[in-house]
Amino acid sequence: MDEPKFTKRQILESEKYEAYRDTLSMALSDSETYTAEAVEEAIAKALSHEVVEEVNA
Repeated sequence: MDEPKFTKRQILESEKYEAYRDTLSMALSDSETYTAEAVEEAIAKALSHEVVEEVNA
């Protein structure tokens, strides 16, 4: 059985991913659909990037 797929808009409007809306708005494409597993992977990948802070660069 195939997992349900959701559009970026559906995901961003979901209460489940409310805390990650900004992250997902940058990580997901408007033209693709995603499974819940793919969304979780996108969140994990986005949050695993090293933060580089430049002050007065």
